Amino acid sequence: PPGTYTIRMTADGRARTTQLEVRANPWITDVTVADMHEQYAFGREIQAKVREANSAVIAIRRAKIQLTDRLAQSDDPSLAAVGERLEMNASEVEANIYQVRNRSNQDPLNFPIKVNNRIANLLSMLESGDGAPNDGMREVFDIMVAELAGYTERLQEVWDTDLAAVNAELERLGLDPLDPMDESTLLITQ
Repeated sequence: PPGTYTIRMTADGRARTTQLEVRANPWITDVTVADMHEQYAFGREIQAKVREANSAVIAIRRAKIQLTDRLAQSDDPSLAAVGERLEMNASEVEANIYQVRNRSNQDPLNFPIKVNNRIANLLSMLESGDGAPNDGMREVFDIMVAELAGYTERLQEVWDTDLAAVNAELERLGLDPLDPMDESTLLITQ
């Protein structure tokens, strides 16, 4: 939004800092600077929820990749049983947050978009012009935030029960625990 910003550029090991003033387009007279600041702030709220949704999906995928690795290291039936429950419950949450069946360009027509995509679409709509968000956008956002909260709460239950059970079995077997937040786990997609 309009305002004075500090920018810093680094090139060839040399850093320069200067002030930059962003001004409102003088030809747009029906949108105030306050409207643009409100639009920007709401956009940041939406971005935070998109990140939250996507971070949950990434954590689930990390846990599933790690689980596959640990199951390959042991043929213990108790580990297999709790691992199956973890994968099933985590996958259910993943499928509620993200459309996991999209494989081709045609698939979005066949399978409905999920909450992460609906929130991201709201951001796209917000940014399609200049102006304060309308009441409908906020109402839709609140509905989607509540839906996402239900899924992230369910995911926390899965971590607290199913992941804990898997990690207890892994400890019993002397294997490394699963850590969905471990950023070193490579997410490879097909």
